[in-house]
Amino acid sequence: VTVTSTEEALIAKQAGANALCVQGAEAGGHRASFRNNAASHENASLLVLLQQIREAVDIPLIAAGGIMSGSDIAAVLAAGACAAQLGTAFLRCPESGAN
Repeated sequence: VTVTSTEEALIAKQAGANALCVQGAEAGGHRASFRNNAASHENASLLVLLQQIREAVDIPLIAAGGIMSGSDIAAVLAAGACAAQLGTAFLRCPESGAN
């Protein structure tokens, strides 16, 4: 389940989620949210959001949003994620098919 706030993480866990994909504000326009009217507190950076959600739930967290380098991966792992999800970073790869 993709979450963008601690509130969403708690809802997802209560609904039975076994892991959470945590998207920080760096994810940009494609960022998934439970609501259409995101409050300002839902615009936390990925590293801050990971730390907040790690304190609230005890299930695996996958970090997503704005991760572009090995140092970004190291930072999200240090902030409590068990994995990093990259997307945009691969658009320039020949295998992506993007022009």
